[in-house]
Amino acid sequence: MMNERSLGTLPADDAIEAVASVRGIAPLAVHFALLHSPEAVNTAWVPRALLPPGAFVTAQLTGAAGTAWTSQQVKTGKLKLDPAHSASYVELQPGYAWGVLLLFEGAVSEPGEFTLRLA
Repeated sequence: MMNERSLGTLPADDAIEAVASVRGIAPLAVHFALLHSPEAVNTAWVPRALLPPGAFVTAQLTGAAGTAWTSQQVKTGKLKLDPAHSASYVELQPGYAWGVLLLFEGAVSEPGEFTLRLA
């Protein structure tokens, strides 16, 4: 079930692309990643902490009947990284990605089409 779709280019660096793919059904699991273009010349720096949901990415799933689910945090913990510190970022070489798994508990109980919004 590899339905991968580009979510657009991030404005900070045109060589970084946000991508998402469905990785599981029960619970619904979506892998969200920042992909550094293989054609890029330089390395790129991306946030180390993509979780908890809302810290970097927000995910909402809406079913055909209008039922909405938000992604659940995979791990618990406090965000301890200072955005001003270099340790808060990961260096990506061209062709590499950095991502997280977003889970939607109970989302598959409703049949039909779904809309996934990542922001």
